[in-house]
Amino acid sequence: MIEGPKSDANLYRVAGFPDAPGAITEVPSSLTGNSIGLVWEVPIDDGGSAIVAYTLVHVIPIKPDVVLYFGLENQAVVRDLQSGSEYTFRVKTTTLVGDSLEWSDQYSFLIVDEPTPPINTALVSFDNTFVSLSWS
Repeated sequence: MIEGPKSDANLYRVAGFPDAPGAITEVPSSLTGNSIGLVWEVPIDDGGSAIVAYTLVHVIPIKPDVVLYFGLENQAVVRDLQSGSEYTFRVKTTTLVGDSLEWSDQYSFLIVDEPTPPINTALVSFDNTFVSLSWS
């Protein structure tokens, strides 16, 4: 039996799909009457390939998701929100291998109108232990 020269062993690592990002949360003090800042946890496992993007979508029942953000940062500001509306978001990870097989858990909230200040305030009665006011 004739053998050729031995070659060096090569080790290869096959990259897999990334995990979904972690929980989406509100950036503290970012909620306004028409916008909110959202941040999400980076995935625990990137599958062995660099993350090239996150995709944040607005989930609308019985309609296709609306892409709001596609980029490298794990946070985004969502604008043009309407008072009295409920919003639901989710995010996925993209690497050179492809998209995460799952989405993050959904994050939902309701935009509530700020109350208008009272008008026509009037002092009704008072003493040393209470004050009674009226307004419209």
